[in-house]
Amino acid sequence: MGRRLIALLASLLLSSAGAAVEGIVTADILPMAYHQDGKVRGMMYEMVQEMAPRLGFHGDIKFYPWPRAQATARSGAAMLIFPVSRTPEREKLYTWVAPFGAIRHLMLTRRDLNLPLDSHAVMGKLPVGVLRGSPHRAMLENLGYRRILEEPSNEALLRLLDQNMVAAIVSGDWVIRATLQQAGRDERQFVFGTPLSSTDIYIAASLTTPEVEVLAWRQAIEAARRDGVIDRLMKKYGVTTP
Repeated sequence: MGRRLIALLASLLLSSAGAAVEGIVTADILPMAYHQDGKVRGMMYEMVQEMAPRLGFHGDIKFYPWPRAQATARSGAAMLIFPVSRTPEREKLYTWVAPFGAIRHLMLTRRDLNLPLDSHAVMGKLPVGVLRGSPHRAMLENLGYRRILEEPSNEALLRLLDQNMVAAIVSGDWVIRATLQQAGRDERQFVFGTPLSSTDIYIAASLTTPEVEVLAWRQAIEAARRDGVIDRLMKKYGVTTP
């Protein structure tokens, strides 16, 4: 993934960077970072794993449930976390290192339910599922939704939809399409609503992360973008952006 470019940039930056970040955390969120067949995969995971040792971090990228990953990142002295949607509610919680790409947030339901996903007047009265710790609860509450159920994973949300425990679920388009694919589901059995919003997905840092470390990672990620690394990873994982 442009190893020589990243190595050269890292060597230049590390001369002034001091101590590396003390930890990197994420969660099983397809297709950004996840476990499959005993291996860790994901387009953002691949990029961060490649960069980390070149930027002085030689530990493991830790996986936690998403709410715990966020709490861990915010409490650490020099922590990185991904993938984080940059929303107004989160703006002051992190230092925003660099974006990976833009994601659309949308509603999904089973085709056989014949629900008007774009009618908030109707859908707002029905139970809707979201990932715990995601920005989707706030998005729905701002639209007047009150019957919101939270689950620890998108796979669990899909099970709720199968069991008629929710009328629909809200997720990022990359995420839900990858979840359906991994579960062997036919997308034609589902209906996707008009996107509720679009946000950038970031690698973020704790507020106390030294500025020089933030700069080192930001410049490495932007170099990877210019080198076409991010585009190649998105293509590898079948992702398109708005």
